[in-house]
Amino acid sequence: MFFFSDQLSTWNVNQSLNIEDYLDYSNADSFLIEPIGIDRADNSTSYFCGPNVTILILVASAPSHFLARNAVRETWGKRDELEKNGIRLAFVLGVTHNDTVEEELMEEEDKHGDIIQEDFIDSYHNLTLKTLAMLKWVNLTCPIRNETSYPQFILKTDDDMFTNIHRLLKIALDAPPSSKMMYEFKLFCFTNCKVIVISV
Repeated sequence: MFFFSDQLSTWNVNQSLNIEDYLDYSNADSFLIEPIGIDRADNSTSYFCGPNVTILILVASAPSHFLARNAVRETWGKRDELEKNGIRLAFVLGVTHNDTVEEELMEEEDKHGDIIQEDFIDSYHNLTLKTLAMLKWVNLTCPIRNETSYPQFILKTDDDMFTNIHRLLKIALDAPPSSKMMYEFKLFCFTNCKVIVISV
């Protein structure tokens, strides 16, 4: 049983439940780290948007998960392999109070160009904010201007998951347009894109 005296360490009983108190959907300046080359004025040539991007994979990660991110980059998330198939990948995370980790994140972004960091404390209790930050970033980075200005599919996954890219592509590209939601992979999609259901 939950009592009011049993507060979560990162959440107070009287704390606001309004998401907009924590995440400004229209403020791109709240992203502390973003991949280089983001041009919100012209997303048609953006690495993460445009007609060459079939699937955008956003991976929920934590600031200290350096090894997990590298494992993804060295296995199913190899950039060269993804690019050949019209897939882009970025890691999304919040902030930490550890200055050393923050400095290492900046170096990691300089090296790989695939980190998105939003201005909220990265904790288990803030996973909802992380997911909304993903959608906010896509909405601000790949706004819908025409049919080719945004990815056809967006996949949200975690840094401790393995994604079978070949199977994902086959399912995505073979899927007829549908109004059903995809449950297994939590696929989010914009207007006029295909949404698929995976039965397990």
